[in-house]
Amino acid sequence: PEELLQSRFDSSFPLRGLSFDKRTGYLMKLDQNRRIEPHCCYWGHRRVPTPQIIQVYGGRRLGSDYMQRNVREISDLFAIPEACLLADCIAHFDAKGVTVDPANIFADVRSTLDFVHASGLFHGPVAKDPAKFLQKTLDA
Repeated sequence: PEELLQSRFDSSFPLRGLSFDKRTGYLMKLDQNRRIEPHCCYWGHRRVPTPQIIQVYGGRRLGSDYMQRNVREISDLFAIPEACLLADCIAHFDAKGVTVDPANIFADVRSTLDFVHASGLFHGPVAKDPAKFLQKTLDA
């Protein structure tokens, strides 16, 4: 949708180490035992209450088979904008009252990012003016 072009990257929202569930659309932080951190699970930009997490998953721990089939780990700095875009898309459709299939949103975001990288549309402008796009961070 055209309105998504108005979205702005919010560097304070997503953080490294999140996971996106392609079945539920939840963006969440998992601990080392694949347990969902209770205050770090979001549908778009809205926090999902712990009772709802337990209702959806039958608990807070995700099995390894479920993880392999449904969950995309966002483990590095380069994937943080992807997490933000996924949350923006979910939030956009949620605000419009549109029912979405999170797997389709994930597929669309992934294919778009893959195209932008492979086509040079991303790398060209960054290479021409790195100071505009790159910032030093202490969290590297």
